Amino acid sequence: MPYFVRILLLSFVFCSTTLLFLPTKVLASSSSSFSSKIRVKIGQNLKDVTVGGTDIKRYLYGTKDLRQYPGRNSIKFHCNDGKDGSNGKARRLAQIYSPTGVLSWEGKRYRGELLLISNASSGCDLINIVPLESYISTLLSTEMNGTWPIEALKAQAIAARSYAIYKIQNDSTSKEKGSESYYDIESSEKHQVSGSFFDATPFTDEAAKKTKGMVLLTKEGSELVPIFYHAKCGGRTIAPDQVWSNSVTGYQSVACPHCNSSGQKQWTKTISISQFKNFVNWLARSGHISKSVDVSKIKEGGLYLPTDDLMKSKVGIYQADNLLVINKSLFRRYFSKTFFPSNRWKLTITEKELSFIGEGLGHGVGMCQIGALDMAKSGKNVTEILNFYFPGHKIARVY
Repeated sequence: MPYFVRILLLSFVFCSTTLLFLPTKVLASSSSSFSSKIRVKIGQNLKDVTVGGTDIKRYLYGTKDLRQYPGRNSIKFHCNDGKDGSNGKARRLAQIYSPTGVLSWEGKRYRGELLLISNASSGCDLINIVPLESYISTLLSTEMNGTWPIEALKAQAIAARSYAIYKIQNDSTSKEKGSESYYDIESSEKHQVSGSFFDATPFTDEAAKKTKGMVLLTKEGSELVPIFYHAKCGGRTIAPDQVWSNSVTGYQSVACPHCNSSGQKQWTKTISISQFKNFVNWLARSGHISKSVDVSKIKEGGLYLPTDDLMKSKVGIYQADNLLVINKSLFRRYFSKTFFPSNRWKLTITEKELSFIGEGLGHGVGMCQIGALDMAKSGKNVTEILNFYFPGHKIARVY
């Protein structure tokens, strides 16, 4: 059974520091509206959490104790492993904010408030409650590049805001966990990598401001769906169901000539027959292929590949008389994103190994960021960029 974190709220350490801080907010409610704030998980499984700021206020949910610490201070929370009788559910422990509007953690500064929660596992999670448009501005420097042309940044802002609002409106993280998670989105490659206070630039602030409230909706039904993007498609984007198990309304595969002139042209990888056998074992255990496949019969010189090309989302490999039809994205999931930079590749097989020649960087779904950069440099505006990569969607302002 998973166990909770017991936080020693009596063992705070307060100390004066020489940190500098800046701007605002009061204690936010645990609910988040897409038109105001978003709750971003910026740290997880933490043992010790030290938050700094000026005139810090902190509220303890267990004792309902609200205190203010004047001047520049830091507050240290120590989280211990142990059961706390919460029946495996996350719970709020403390919330911290400053009249200046900026708090410091792990050498970075964050707008808004910080919420400390038990994570039902092995430590504390830290949540940043921040105005949505501030979140979008800082994200543009981490998910794209804060110095890129404004039209590319505006396209990224609309895509990222669409994804964030989708997560908020569908309460996705809580549904995944089966109980209240107290955050809307995670700052990681799993969701979106958000930035901190100093990641915002005049360009990112302008892109967020000029697209405020704008999202992508499906042309038919005006439905809000998760909007994806990636670094480089390598010549063609792919649909969500070619990478993940579910399809998403509105997506179409798009031929993209815009990223060909930038970045690495191709990548190559090889795996041994032994590595392939381990991969097939994993496929069978995970239910991606039949468990009746006799992996022991896979040997050097025993595999045959009829044809393959970059356009295919699946590859068919004969092992004796058995045909293994494998989704290409599963290679990337098993061997890692670092080993397989993209899902766009073609395979050749020799007696002793499998060789892959691929193009692109990232999962390949939705907007190609390098392509968006090229289009912006050539004079295309945000509408033209998004219409190109999302022909089944339309731009709409929701607030």
